[in-house]
Amino acid sequence: MLSAAEKAYKAYKKIIGKWNPFTQTTTSELNVLYNARLRFDKDESFKKEALELTTDEGESLDILIDKFFNAYNNRHGLDIRETLVEFDDPELADGCYFIIRAYVGDKEVSPVDLKAGGCVRVVATLYSYASDTPLKVPEISLDVVADEYKSLSKSVKNSSEIDFEITLDSPGHARFKVFAKGDDGKVIIGSEGGYGGLLFSKEKILPTHPVPKDFADFWRTKIDKMLAHDHLGKTPDGYTGAVKYEYNMAEKNFYEVTKVDEEFLRKMRENLLSAPEDTDLLKYDIYRVYLKSPGPCHSSAFITVPKGAKPKSLPIHYIFDGYGVYSAEPVLHPERISVHCTHHGYELGNHRDNYYPYLNNTVCHYYGRGGKEINAGYEDISDCYMTYLLLRDLQMVHFAANPDLCGDIEGLSDAYSGKAIISGGSMGGYQSICIGGLITLLNEKAAPIEVERILPNIPAFCNIAGHTEGRVKTYLTTYEDGVDYFDAAQFAHLITAPVQVDRIGLGDDTCPAGGIVAMLNSLGGDFEANMLQNSSHGFIPDTRFQKWYKYTKSN
Repeated sequence: MLSAAEKAYKAYKKIIGKWNPFTQTTTSELNVLYNARLRFDKDESFKKEALELTTDEGESLDILIDKFFNAYNNRHGLDIRETLVEFDDPELADGCYFIIRAYVGDKEVSPVDLKAGGCVRVVATLYSYASDTPLKVPEISLDVVADEYKSLSKSVKNSSEIDFEITLDSPGHARFKVFAKGDDGKVIIGSEGGYGGLLFSKEKILPTHPVPKDFADFWRTKIDKMLAHDHLGKTPDGYTGAVKYEYNMAEKNFYEVTKVDEEFLRKMRENLLSAPEDTDLLKYDIYRVYLKSPGPCHSSAFITVPKGAKPKSLPIHYIFDGYGVYSAEPVLHPERISVHCTHHGYELGNHRDNYYPYLNNTVCHYYGRGGKEINAGYEDISDCYMTYLLLRDLQMVHFAANPDLCGDIEGLSDAYSGKAIISGGSMGGYQSICIGGLITLLNEKAAPIEVERILPNIPAFCNIAGHTEGRVKTYLTTYEDGVDYFDAAQFAHLITAPVQVDRIGLGDDTCPAGGIVAMLNSLGGDFEANMLQNSSHGFIPDTRFQKWYKYTKSN
């Protein structure tokens, strides 16, 4: 029989062995890792056993779990550990999960192909992981929020299922959460929540506000400012605007390129950051890049170029991260030049303890959300956090694609094909859409970049104004004057490249499906979106129970 530490290590190996552990890991699996990490600090016998289960590189289970969560949080733009549960019993219960079905009359239907004005009935049934049969529990609770200011809460006792009916009179979105609870009224340990959604007449869901008449001209002016800035300047200009920042970044806002070596990779590992193996340096040239930029912080990225690439054979893949401040890591792909950007502009790869957490808890805690918190607002749209965020991203895009600027990156210009791929998840998905639109304007003024495709996953900041007219609201942002110049749904009309959204969680309360669909319906080009029932922002169900639905447009 396996010991507790061996079970935890086996669970870690199972998770990390998935094709994409950052999108295919369930809440129960995350809870296993979370509780194993807590137990490591509390249980000496467990710790002793876990320390013996090291990798070939000598990394023990606690380090492996910390690295996993750091990378997971970077992808999703939230600290998922804040949503996880510490078990009273350190051993994991068998657990249970919900299956969600939608019906019109007696017929099961797609939850994303409903018609406005029609009534739909939703049934959420709880199943046991041990037997895959319906499981009766003391209580099941349900909360629904929907467009048209609609909401519903209910619970049922001693049951294995709960249902509700809803009608939307106009095109829109409904979102709901279902939880299994014990006699104490608390969520049962090891149970998955149910995170569902419905779309009514989705083809007609549009942004709440029209694109501002001076939208393109506003951003053209900012691009002019960016292009006039000396990307390669080695003397900081200082910054006297309204954006708050830390660590004297304005004094460090100058051009600097460092080629990554074994010593740099060692420091990254010591700082619990994902890092390539030393042997990868035989196959790739990796650079840490800082560009002198408008605003308080430089633009920062890791740029990776495969060695020996044929001339003009590789696209540049621009990768953007989720909300918050974390270090990017080098991305290795044999058929792409990889540019992993940070939107925050702070330093890369060399701080373990309080550097990034401090930023996440202070000046970067509320940025762009609207309101009166630090860096949240849009009182001056020419001098706010989000203006400089997008300009830093665009500046790195322009730098990597311009042979007159990127000469210090060995092999980049020779290998670059002139084509670009843009991707990111959550806030990174937001940046992917915005930068895709801004490249259209940049191409008016600089050597053209051909965007091959845009891959935004669960994109944030879509139709931020929706809640002002009764649409489902994200907890992340609140509308205020000026936000329309930074909304992904407003940038969408500038995009002509194909867009593929790998996942829209129909139950996502961070990036609501209705807002993302409004963005999709505003795109100037083709798109394909994959919608997943029973999926929140950081949760997807086990592969066996996934129900995907496609939404496409092709001209």
